[in-house]
Amino acid sequence: CFIKHILKSILKETYFIIITASTVKEQRIEALESGADDYLNKPLTTEDLTAKLRSAIRVVQMQERLRAENVKLIKASQQLEKDYEEMVQLTIGFLQSRFAQTIPMLGRVTKAVQWIGNQFNEFTDVERKELEFASQLSYVGKLFLPDSLMYYPISIDGKPSHELMNQVPHSAKMILSAVKRLDNIGDILHKMHENFDGSGFPDRLQSWQIPMSARILRVVLDFEELRDRTRKSPQEAYLHIQRAAKRLYDNRVVLLLGEYISRNSGAITQNTSRPVQLQDLMEGMVLARDIYTNSGMKLLPADATLSVNTIAKILSHASTDPIIGNIYVKL
Repeated sequence: CFIKHILKSILKETYFIIITASTVKEQRIEALESGADDYLNKPLTTEDLTAKLRSAIRVVQMQERLRAENVKLIKASQQLEKDYEEMVQLTIGFLQSRFAQTIPMLGRVTKAVQWIGNQFNEFTDVERKELEFASQLSYVGKLFLPDSLMYYPISIDGKPSHELMNQVPHSAKMILSAVKRLDNIGDILHKMHENFDGSGFPDRLQSWQIPMSARILRVVLDFEELRDRTRKSPQEAYLHIQRAAKRLYDNRVVLLLGEYISRNSGAITQNTSRPVQLQDLMEGMVLARDIYTNSGMKLLPADATLSVNTIAKILSHASTDPIIGNIYVKL
């Protein structure tokens, strides 16, 4: 089988003409289905053979031209992708020079949104890259603000921090949509400040109308801005974000932010709990956190004691509606 595969790979660009004395139609069809490109019936004539060879030469030459064009298209596509990334990096560099004080904070935002984005299997590689770029371009819409507002947060508790901040989402969309490849990034930033309950801005979108990328970036950016603005600890900032879940934020993203913080600092768990895999759940364990599924359903509350029935319930739901983040139990 391996040798057959190698031969097929080597000979795939060879043009095969079967010469047969068979007059059975089914046999000729079988030959063509097995990889032959054409056939000739015996007895052969010079005219028939010459005609078939000329036809074969035209086909082979056309295939060679197509392969050469494909190589050019691949190289052009790679160059376009390189130019796209260089253009984004140039824009990011310009923003960093304008908002130099935010570079460390936005670096933390980018790492967190990348990790959270990777927890959603429905994201494509392109969407993950757009989310990464959106996090680095979070403040592009603030370029038209006066210097006195440059370092103000765009929103506080779901409302614009200043009346001019209402224009920031529109400005971000306008700037980035000027380049077609950046249109999706502009859409993320345009909808990032919509609240989950429909009370946000600029368009008062409801939860299902807000792209997941915008939801993720909103939660992480608010968390990091809160830390920078108030000097709160990660634990205090997270609890503030958690209290606004479902009103301002997608609770699934909030839960994953808590998971991310726990993995990186341990500040949320404070060594009072540990993560447990589904297959390791045991009767008598006490939950340290609520269990939510990907659909947003609260499966079990914190402090619930696991029984045989509740473990079966968790496993049953997880098979069709995955658990968000890890399951934490008390030590």
